[in-house]
Amino acid sequence: VSLFYSFTPYFIIFLMLLDSDDFIHPQTMELCMYFARRDSSDLVTFTYHHPYRTLTSALQFLHLPEYKPKFKKYDPSKVETRVTENVFEYATEYSKPDDIDRTWAVKHCHPVRCMYRMEIMDNLRFIEGIIYEDFPWWSSVLFRTRKMTIMRLPLYYYYPNFKGAIISSGNRYKIESLKKALAAAEQICNSEIDSYKIERWKKHFLTPFRSKLEKKLKA
Repeated sequence: VSLFYSFTPYFIIFLMLLDSDDFIHPQTMELCMYFARRDSSDLVTFTYHHPYRTLTSALQFLHLPEYKPKFKKYDPSKVETRVTENVFEYATEYSKPDDIDRTWAVKHCHPVRCMYRMEIMDNLRFIEGIIYEDFPWWSSVLFRTRKMTIMRLPLYYYYPNFKGAIISSGNRYKIESLKKALAAAEQICNSEIDSYKIERWKKHFLTPFRSKLEKKLKA
């Protein structure tokens, strides 16, 4: 994971994560900083470029030359966004949530698809030696976030890696990692006092991850 830092004129630090195989749209940090300043948001989210991942996977399978994407130029003042002080109205692990606005859903525990105000990440660490380490980390971030700006722009480009940790790991290792991630995330939730946030987190994150564990145990 690579780290990128941005600074406002008032020395507020923002941080962005990037997996070493992937890349981002050239305007990603410009856009995120624009909305972080405009909205005073702790978290600015965006989505990933679906066609790039799909097409690149197909080209790899066929042993054809790599696809080079063309980047669209965005005018920040014309980008539609959703700003909220209730992140649990939009954040979910479900691919097709049934009780939130899907148009603006921030789906899955993907730390790389956001820019963060540094203070909400203070003393947060990923659990070493497991996969699904994103789940407890992302849970901590959501409980700390006071305001979020959601963009629907496809700014993140996943490079398919069929030797990646989750794809290449054995089922037993995945199960043990998921158990540790669930235990850590539940501990984080138990320290929260806002009953509404707890209820929403359990429904949109704890339940789907428990279901994922049950499926792996049956496999």
